[in-house]
Amino acid sequence: MIFRKNTFLSVFLILLMSLLSSCKSGSFSKPKTITQVEKSQIVFLNFSIKKNPHGNETVQLIEKITVKGLLKNHNKNQQILKKGNLRCNFLDKKLKPIKTIFIQNPLAKTIEYLTPSGQLSKKEVKIDSAEFFIRIQLESKIEYIQISKINGDNSKDSELTVLKLKE
Repeated sequence: MIFRKNTFLSVFLILLMSLLSSCKSGSFSKPKTITQVEKSQIVFLNFSIKKNPHGNETVQLIEKITVKGLLKNHNKNQQILKKGNLRCNFLDKKLKPIKTIFIQNPLAKTIEYLTPSGQLSKKEVKIDSAEFFIRIQLESKIEYIQISKINGDNSKDSELTVLKLKE
């Protein structure tokens, strides 16, 4: 009986020590204060892009939604300087770029399909109209968004629209 009590006590102490030793104080980032979160805004912009009969493209804002909050910092937006893609510059009140994001050409869709031999294949299909969206953390300096089509070959981008983001 004494042996069982000592064994139980030993096992309990080993478990307690292992739990305590596994806990360590880490460096925690300073949490955002409530006022920072309340002042922070995320803007969701839905656009329509259409190609007219002359081949020119126009971009129109469908909807703008502004909500309180912070975006997680996922730098998935890669710089894609491919002809036909869109460059979205976020500008200050003097129309100086603050931030730039790139969007793959919404009028070029990649479709995957099975060939008659059972092979998976891809092809790019050009369409005349599409919708796309942009989500961004609205910084205090950002006043406008400028959307341009990348022409490639070191030629100047074609400006499609400039919109005021703040009322």
